[in-house]
Amino acid sequence: MWGIAPQAGTGTHGLTLTWTAGHAHARAHLTSSWEVGLGGTQDGGIRINQRLSIPRSELELRASRSGGPGGQHANTSATRIQLFWNVRASPSLSDRRRQLILSRLAGRIDGSGVLQLAADTHRSQYRNRQEVIERFAALVAEALRPTRTRRPTRPTGASREKRLQAKKRRGRIKRLRGRVEPDD
Repeated sequence: MWGIAPQAGTGTHGLTLTWTAGHAHARAHLTSSWEVGLGGTQDGGIRINQRLSIPRSELELRASRSGGPGGQHANTSATRIQLFWNVRASPSLSDRRRQLILSRLAGRIDGSGVLQLAADTHRSQYRNRQEVIERFAALVAEALRPTRTRRPTRPTGASREKRLQAKKRRGRIKRLRGRVEPDD
């Protein structure tokens, strides 16, 4: 069952589509942007965090045939989506952010500085596109998240005492392993 309701504050540009079937419930907000419901910004960019948004013009999305089983649909439809983003040439990144991404995502970035992601879990090209963009945003946000500095802690008195008791116990066990003298 589909229901359409205007989104508050969006005027004529936004609608919310709601679909309910059994226990499943899906909702998508339709705007005039390039994608639907992907956490995009008003200018069509992909929101990474509060301070960073990557314009969609920096991303290259390619569709190809998905491998594996699936019968006629998978063999004839280009549902696999690949996302390419040139980290080195991105004007959206400061030098510090660029270096963080290049170092933390080094295993996913090729020699020319291009980050590549692919999605082919769904039968629909649209859903694979949504998935790869969501994974991209999460991956970049995680790479830019500041690491917590480790504060060394001192062992508690109880843990020190427990360690000393364990050492004494081991020492006693090892002492008992010595040669046994025969009694006369």
